[in-house]
Amino acid sequence: MTLPGKKKKIEATVINISEGGAFLQVDEPFKRGDLIGLRVFLDTEELQVNTEAEVVYESEENAYDENTISTVEGMETWVKRGGVRGIGVKFLTLSREERQFLKNVLQAVES
Repeated sequence: MTLPGKKKKIEATVINISEGGAFLQVDEPFKRGDLIGLRVFLDTEELQVNTEAEVVYESEENAYDENTISTVEGMETWVKRGGVRGIGVKFLTLSREERQFLKNVLQAVES
């Protein structure tokens, strides 16, 4: 992940991902509205999605329990109550092919 105009790469862990966005566990501070460059690796370097994204919310830290979340709204509510420190981002520049690729990967994982 990178911030526009900055060369520093920031490591993050994808906690939750959908076709429209993701929640990323990250130690760096971000603010709502920050724009970031994002490269998400799905299993290997050959399987990746590149996009610009907008920070739509940020959270503080505690523990992550995947059994407590079933929707994006549920994730946002849980995070705001003190879940993982990280950011919720909305994908801005996914191509149609990347969006379809991500959809296919997510469907394969759910199966």
